[in-house]
Amino acid sequence: MEWIEPGFFALREYLLTKLVGAFLPAFFIAGAVGAWVPKSFIVKYLSAGTKARVSYPSALIGGGLMSVCACGILPLFQTIYQRGAGIGPAITFLFAGPAINVIAILYTFQLLGPQMGVARLISVALLALVIGGMFSVFQQKEERKVAKMSLLESKESHNIKFLIVSLLMIMVFTLPLSGFDIMYKVSLNTGLLFLIVFCVNTYLTKEQREPWIEKSIFLLKNIVPKLLFGIFLVGVLTPHSKFIMTKYLIDNSLISCFVASLVGSVLYLGTIIGVVAVHGLSQMGMPQGPALSLLLSGPTIALPSMIVIMGVCGRKIGILFLLSVISLSTIAGYIYATL
Repeated sequence: MEWIEPGFFALREYLLTKLVGAFLPAFFIAGAVGAWVPKSFIVKYLSAGTKARVSYPSALIGGGLMSVCACGILPLFQTIYQRGAGIGPAITFLFAGPAINVIAILYTFQLLGPQMGVARLISVALLALVIGGMFSVFQQKEERKVAKMSLLESKESHNIKFLIVSLLMIMVFTLPLSGFDIMYKVSLNTGLLFLIVFCVNTYLTKEQREPWIEKSIFLLKNIVPKLLFGIFLVGVLTPHSKFIMTKYLIDNSLISCFVASLVGSVLYLGTIIGVVAVHGLSQMGMPQGPALSLLLSGPTIALPSMIVIMGVCGRKIGILFLLSVISLSTIAGYIYATL
């Protein structure tokens, strides 16, 4: 059983240092966004007739708000595209969503460090805008008539919801800090937790609480098992997979970045497991350039994603999207390594 022991060690370290800390409140932030932000509000700003200076930033931000994992972006992409979103903003939404949501960015910063976290955030934003703009130029279609979507004005105050999300965000950013004594962090976040529970039970109705809790639990059930499996798998493979480094990803060359991008297009790593895999490969010596290329290509263009994209947009758009992501992820990784 010695060959699987590193996997259990990796699981134990993660459960004690990451999941019980800032990572857990992030699920409830994502659940709050998914339950309380109406999709119609996002879709309104992505239609083909909307000005580019509005639609593309909206797609970039909306992708991060509405998605938590690579698989979760696909039904949202299909919905906004079929409801009349322009192909450019829809592609921007699709590429940006899995990589710039709260959990993905938080986990990238925690596991791969702030330098890679900033590089990923900037690269995703730039590539999403570039790829979306390319599709707007190459895919000139007649503007589809967009059904008017009525945004119901809610009379209820959103201050409590904003307060709850803000308190959760404080927990997210204070728990990982190593400069504070553990007792101070426990005391602070225990107090925040009681305040959150009080606000939820006192000021939110049952109709407001249930969708939020259900969405958060759904995310936990769907993401955490995959995450734990990925951590275990990487822990097992790390001591035995150094041949990968010596044969394929040995430097920051353009070829190594291309191989990393190609691997991302084949393996379904997902948003979270992809970060874990990159972390394991980096510990074995994978350079920073291929690491970024893998992070950029993996969450969006794996085989399951491409099947959905081709089914929604057609084979031509799907293939063009695949080639665009591989090419630009390769270039981005190479530039990052050079700089």
